Amino acid sequence: MKFPINALYASHFDHARMGGQKSLLAMIEHFDRSKVRPFAVVPAEGELSEALRALDCPTFVVPFEDVRRSYLLKRWLPEAKRFFRNVERLRSIVRAHRINVIHPDEVNDALTCGYAKIVSRAKLVFHVRLTISTKLDRLVERLCDGIIGVSEGTQQRFSAGALKKFRVIFDGLDFNVFKPYDDKAALRKALDLPTDAFILLFVGQVKAGKGIFDLLDAMTILKEKSPDGKEPLLLIAGKPIDDFTLPDVLAQIQQQDLNARFLGHRNDVHRYMQACDVLALPSHEGVEGLPRALVEGMACGAIGLGTDTSGLREAFADGNGIVVREKSPMEIASAILNLMRNPDLQAYYRQKGLESVRARFDVRANTQAIERFYAQML
Repeated sequence: MKFPINALYASHFDHARMGGQKSLLAMIEHFDRSKVRPFAVVPAEGELSEALRALDCPTFVVPFEDVRRSYLLKRWLPEAKRFFRNVERLRSIVRAHRINVIHPDEVNDALTCGYAKIVSRAKLVFHVRLTISTKLDRLVERLCDGIIGVSEGTQQRFSAGALKKFRVIFDGLDFNVFKPYDDKAALRKALDLPTDAFILLFVGQVKAGKGIFDLLDAMTILKEKSPDGKEPLLLIAGKPIDDFTLPDVLAQIQQQDLNARFLGHRNDVHRYMQACDVLALPSHEGVEGLPRALVEGMACGAIGLGTDTSGLREAFADGNGIVVREKSPMEIASAILNLMRNPDLQAYYRQKGLESVRARFDVRANTQAIERFYAQML
């Protein structure tokens, strides 16, 4: 085994807004370049390609699309022809740069990369970020030489035989960025937030599966039951998944007269994590692998609140956050009320969350684990 290992990373998206792309950038930034030399492919030029090249990662465009199994047999279909053109583009990159490892993190891309590596000596590593299974999983697992899951829950997608290739490696955080802010009151003033309010923060794609409507229903309950009539403030940071979910969210906020603000996508979202009291992510089963935003929030000193679902419960493996049932606005509201009434409990969860995240999600330690995985596989 010779170092450095030439590794080609594949992203299904050209932006850097979601957890998978943030984790990819953090991983590439912290690799020991004497051990891993990174390259990348993206579906189009954009925010992600700029960020990758700024990290001295040569980046190429391969227009990945969703794939159907029928493309592999009916090669005359226009969609199948595009699929195999992408396979050939990848093969040319693998040959030209002597790639040792091809590393996608989305199942459609994993299939494309798997076909590209068949006539090469490169190994395929599928980085699994979601717990929900797909029709392509069994085919992809046969093509893979290694599988990295961001949580134990991602293993449920694969057969027992494939688990011999499987390794759980958590996504890592840079604790120079994700850390508590010394003067929260001053930070809130700088962000135009009330200094005396109890603040909840939702971070993620604005869609029903992330539990945003459960959270709004909980806010309706809190509007009536908050102590001294001081209802909490809800901040919603993220990009809508479609054209109709956000209007429904804003309509519910207006109709119920909720104390809530939509922030949109924020490149400085860590500052809101530092300023809030609770980061709430009541996602539904199958939506998450292990949500990066929740871990980032706890690293910033926020109290984590999530649902008892695959992946999410692993973020709270040592009792470092608050777990509620899925699709349960009443439990969310009760948990928030309990925190609002108990400052000592708030302090306990903040400290416990911070200690747990620092012990398990250090980007340097977790990137080193990926380097060792490559070396053992090769």
